[in-house]
Amino acid sequence: LAAAERPAALVTACPAFYPGGMYEGFVYSGGAFGLAAVAHWGLILAGDAAARRGDRAALAALGPAMQAVGNWHPTLPLKQIPFLTQPDVMPFLADYLAHPTHGDYWREWDLAPRLAAIEIPCLHVSGWYDSFIDQTIPAFQRLAQAGRAEHRLLVGPWYHIPWTQQVGAIDFGEAARNMVNEYQLAWFDAWLKGERAKLDALPMARVFVTGENGWRDYDGWPPPNVARRAYYLHSDGAANSLSGDGRLSPEPPAEEPPDFFIYSPQEPVQSLGGHSCCFPDCTPMGPMDQRPVEYRNDVLVYSSEPLTAPLFVAGPVEATLWAATTARDTDFTVKLCDVFPDGRSINLNEGIIRGRYRESREREQLLEPDRIYEFRIDVGQVCNLFQPGHRIRIEVSSSNYPAFDRNPNSGGPIGAEDPSALVPASQTVFHGGAFASRVELPVVTD
Repeated sequence: LAAAERPAALVTACPAFYPGGMYEGFVYSGGAFGLAAVAHWGLILAGDAAARRGDRAALAALGPAMQAVGNWHPTLPLKQIPFLTQPDVMPFLADYLAHPTHGDYWREWDLAPRLAAIEIPCLHVSGWYDSFIDQTIPAFQRLAQAGRAEHRLLVGPWYHIPWTQQVGAIDFGEAARNMVNEYQLAWFDAWLKGERAKLDALPMARVFVTGENGWRDYDGWPPPNVARRAYYLHSDGAANSLSGDGRLSPEPPAEEPPDFFIYSPQEPVQSLGGHSCCFPDCTPMGPMDQRPVEYRNDVLVYSSEPLTAPLFVAGPVEATLWAATTARDTDFTVKLCDVFPDGRSINLNEGIIRGRYRESREREQLLEPDRIYEFRIDVGQVCNLFQPGHRIRIEVSSSNYPAFDRNPNSGGPIGAEDPSALVPASQTVFHGGAFASRVELPVVTD
């Protein structure tokens, strides 16, 4: 945002782990409120502000709130949780909850319309488990393609903080150590001192490939020869949990019975790892074994056959669900996992769509119960090598809590309804004939 103002003294920048604005992918994703990340980030800001002004009362109020983050229990409406809405603690969170649709309130911070004004060279840094990876990559691509200045990219396997080789449940090895400092020094030496030797020895794009646990260098991003390949959901009508009959295949389905589950807002599916913020001991972050989630009957599980050859996936993953619900509003979630031969199901990225925002983030449109809709879900950026013997897995459900707030299914105002207003919903996911639910993977073909 500063670079878009073109200050005369600004020579270069190193934007790292950054969003594309405050709305999509930060405070809201697919129309759902990013509860864990926003609350934790807000508490960090509020604590810093209280300490700076010597406000002991605010610091005392924030202490229990910090302990509560990561130990959520859905007993109160969001707008009644004290540490989310106390005016003297985090007044901006009440504003965020009051503006669930994208509009003028959020445009003040939108980055995309300002990218054309940025003319300085930038080193872009991120991590595949960072909460903002899905915004950082497109911004880098637009700036690099515009060609107004030099832009380079470094993406490790890291989450938002810290940048270490141990990320969640996975040790990515010595290669995944934090190398951001040396990259920054090479970059600033080049642009501030005119010493380009170290920078010129580095690639335009260096990315860490999960699954392979090593770096690959490219002249830009995405890599060449990427083709979108559809993998379709299949079952005999009982894809519920790891014990179900869900299958994932490149073959389009014939006529197949749909899958069915009950989503109860009183018992949302718990978040296990993922792309939250800001520290992993407080919010769900990073790669984790998803089997504790996949044991639930309100999670549909679709797995491919073991791969006979490596499959390199690099870029944005998109899902299309044909589904119906008995509710006037509900959510659908999709998660992409790499299943190891020993059974571990490691999450790569995840997405969500709130039914009322399926057509637009700028206006609400409630659902007609029992009508079949097409839900398009951005599952996010991945860079993973599925090894031979591994399986590709897709999870489908209706909640991922507290990474995202739970949908009460009532169609009423989000964040304002108490537990007595929560409505269980019967969810039907179709994957036969004309209703071919699928996920599209960006497969590197060479």
